[in-house]
Amino acid sequence: MIHIKTFESYNSRLDDILDKINKSGKSSLTQSELEYLNAYSTDDFGKMDYINKIEGQRNFNSSDGYFRFKYEYTEDYGDEVFYYGILYVPDLEWPNGKRITGELEGYIAVYPSKQIAPVFEKDGYDVLEFCNGLEYELDSFLEYVIDTIEDEKMGSDI
Repeated sequence: MIHIKTFESYNSRLDDILDKINKSGKSSLTQSELEYLNAYSTDDFGKMDYINKIEGQRNFNSSDGYFRFKYEYTEDYGDEVFYYGILYVPDLEWPNGKRITGELEGYIAVYPSKQIAPVFEKDGYDVLEFCNGLEYELDSFLEYVIDTIEDEKMGSDI
């Protein structure tokens, strides 16, 4: 069967969720993704819009298109702060054709000296192996993410 997408019915969020199910199974979905899928199946456009709005406030995209960070929560230990989420980076490709998708779970660690360390890995590979040659761009993006989250926190305390 051939499915044709029209401009009006195109839904990239749904495509992303279905791709994730195809690659990793339905059990890999977050609670928000499950809610979105359920809202879509019942044509609850209000719920879908609400989820997109909330998710949009938690998603960060780099201007160069290399990185995306889906912020989930913060753990503050006083002298160290960890920003947990999913970091999307370029896929890791080996000369033998092996490919590992660049969807990494972990956190951004911020130490007292304001040094930032990305602590993300997948299948035993560190984020820097995925971003070989893009380290500066990754650091700049993570600084932007942290600054934005901190600015939002400061604004909500006022």
